[in-house]
Order: sequence, then structure tokens, then C-alpha cells
Amino acid sequence: MPEDEGRIIICRRKGCETLWYHLSCVGLDRGINDWVCDPCKSVERSRGRGGKRRHPV
Repeated sequence: MPEDEGRIIICRRKGCETLWYHLSCVGLDRGINDWVCDPCKSVERSRGRGGKRRHPV
């Protein structure tokens, strides 16, 4: 296994189903603080800013 395949990043979103990602698999060469994976970004966008579900008024 090449050295960079063992480097990982963790999705900061609580409840992420995958949680750990190889940097090379998500197209990164170094870690990022407060990184969120693409599936969790989709969930956050659908719920609005902050990841909270909006309630109808």
C-alpha cells in the first residue's frame, strides 16, 4: 500500500455513516479542519444551515 493511501480524514458531522475516509479517495492531499464528506453536505443542504431540520410555520 502506498504511504498516502493510509492517511485518513474524519467527517465532522455527527452521525456520519462512513466517518473515516482515505485522503486520496476524496481527492485531498492533506487534512482540513471541520471537513464534511459529500453525503453529509447533501444532508446539511437539504436541512438548511446548521444541519437542523426546518419546521413548517
